[in-house]
Formats: sequence, structure tokens, C-alpha cells
Amino acid sequence: MIVIDASTALAWAFDEEDFVGRFAAQFASERLLAPPIWRLEVVNAILRNERQRLITPEQGNRLLGALDGIGVEIVDLQSERPLEQLAVFARPHQLTSYDAAYLDVALSASASLFTLDQNLKDAAGRLGVPLVEV
Repeated sequence: MIVIDASTALAWAFDEEDFVGRFAAQFASERLLAPPIWRLEVVNAILRNERQRLITPEQGNRLLGALDGIGVEIVDLQSERPLEQLAVFARPHQLTSYDAAYLDVALSASASLFTLDQNLKDAAGRLGVPLVEV
């Protein structure tokens, strides 16, 4: 199992024409997980690129379709927890609550973490969460 964060999925999506094919080939046998914030982050990044006129809405829709196509399973652990518990998890690692959610899913599922975010990588290392390197 691999927890994939938005930065990684977006980097692959923006960098590769055959994103779904390449991604599927690389991780065909893996179960991909993410917290609910993943969906909002990837849509927001696409919309931001559209507003900056870096991509057209049609290109944005293709990218969103490709991201839907990689089959990320959303794991909602955070909605069950008190807000204070979410902050307690993020504080010692200097993480945003968003990044802490990815780490929380990885720890809870005993999964590896696939991220480009250095703070998140550092926190994962301190907690013994394996990282996916490509």
C-alpha cells in the first residue's frame, strides 16, 4: 500500500502525456491511498493553473480525468477524530494539518508514503514510515 500525496500525483500528471499508462505500469500492483484532502488539493491545483492560463479548462478536465483514473482510495480517518488530536499529530513534526493527514493515513495503514514534500519526508523518516522513491 502506498499513500500518495497531491504534490506527487500532480507532478506526474503535469509532466507526462501518458500519465495513467505510466503510473499504472509503475504501481499496477499497489493499492493507492490518500486522505480526503487529496481530492480538494488536486482540483485546486488544476483550477489554479487554469486561472493562470497555464492550461485550458479542457486540459484541466483531461488531467482531472487522468487523476481519477489512477484509482486512489480515499481513507477518512480525520473526520472521526477530535480537532485537538489532529493538531497534536502535526505539531511535533512542524507539518500543516493537510500534510499530517497523509502521514496519519500512512501510519494507520502501515503503508509507504509517496511525496515530494521535504518536511513530510523528514517527518515520515522520524516515524519510520517508508518512502517511495522514483
